[in-house]
Amino acid sequence: MISKLKPKSEFTKNVLTLMTGTTIAQAIPIAISPILTRIYTPEDFGLFALYASIIMILSVMATGKYELAITIPKNNIEAKNIVMLSIIISVILSIFILLVLFIFSGVFASLLKNKHIEDLLFLLPISILSTGIYQSMNYFTNRESKFKRLALSRVVQSFSVAFISLFFGYIIYLNCGMVLGSVFGQLLSTIILVKLVLNDNKNFLKNISLKKIFIVAKKYIKFPKFLIASNFINTFSQQLPIFLFSIYYSSAVVGYYMLSQRIIRTPSAILSNAVADVFRQKSSYQFSNFGNCSLLYNQTIKKLLFISIIPFSLLFIIAPDFFSFIFGAKWRIAGEYVQIMSPMFFLQFISNPLSMLTVIANKQEYDIWWQSIFGIGTLIILFGTHYLHINIQSTLMYLTGFYSIMYIIILYLTYKISRNDNINFFKWSK
Repeated sequence: MISKLKPKSEFTKNVLTLMTGTTIAQAIPIAISPILTRIYTPEDFGLFALYASIIMILSVMATGKYELAITIPKNNIEAKNIVMLSIIISVILSIFILLVLFIFSGVFASLLKNKHIEDLLFLLPISILSTGIYQSMNYFTNRESKFKRLALSRVVQSFSVAFISLFFGYIIYLNCGMVLGSVFGQLLSTIILVKLVLNDNKNFLKNISLKKIFIVAKKYIKFPKFLIASNFINTFSQQLPIFLFSIYYSSAVVGYYMLSQRIIRTPSAILSNAVADVFRQKSSYQFSNFGNCSLLYNQTIKKLLFISIIPFSLLFIIAPDFFSFIFGAKWRIAGEYVQIMSPMFFLQFISNPLSMLTVIANKQEYDIWWQSIFGIGTLIILFGTHYLHINIQSTLMYLTGFYSIMYIIILYLTYKISRNDNINFFKWSK
């Protein structure tokens, strides 16, 4: 009887493996959030949000986006040289950032209108280096189908971040405790993932050379050429509200916005990221061997729609009361933000796992086209609403409407790519 309940599909088994580890990893920050909201103020959450946003933007360049090519080569020697190339880029970028901060850290803090972040900026090189190495090893692990290894590293990272955040907030009373938790939690999980990879690959460094690194750098030049720009635009657009809310409104508004994003995106990412990891591997294989992955695409989007429509509909109804009850009355505002943005969260959940097709099918030019419109539209809305003195709730409504349209467009693009159809941006009917 029990054996009948076990998943027979390899795709489903891999998704469930990642889901198990990722669920535990993502459940930890969710579980401690009611404690954190009673230890830290909205302003403290705003400080953490600023630091995290800077990391997310800089991380786009941390590996030159070469890590996305690690799953593509047919032989491991080429893949390992791509891993080393990605790590070298991370080291160079971290050193460069440190040198820049010695000169301009005060200027950056002044621009962000948050004096508390100046000293914390010097943690950026550590975060960037550990993130770059983690991303590289993460994709190599994905290539080897070692999904248990991925799950373990995520649990370690989540537990470390949670423990350190609670320790510095409750015991030492530091308002930057969540920042320190993020930095050292990431570092610890990176060290563990590297150790696991090297344990399974005793001769990992064998057949790695500067000559081969230069060869793969040239062979996969499309990744940095197209994806750094497109991903930078996208990530900057996603994080732009954090920066401008800090400048135009207050750190408290940033804190409310950050909690709304954390509580909703974190659990939705449990399944979305697991599906994305497995979908990436399967679609890469199908494109390499058959030239399309339309059947896999259709199956994946149907599953995503089925499991998400009810939870996000419920979220739209109860979010303000839910946040007030769970996190304290002062956080009801964050629940109101969630209620406004729920349609966007829903479409983002559906489109994110499938958006990787632009990379897998070597259609990076389409991705940068979409990202550019996404970024420009975000800028126009945020500057426009500020100029017209529109309140934060209405600003979020405009952003939600625009983001929802853009996620529908990327779903159309990836659907066409999965079929290996020609795409004409100006003749959508074709």
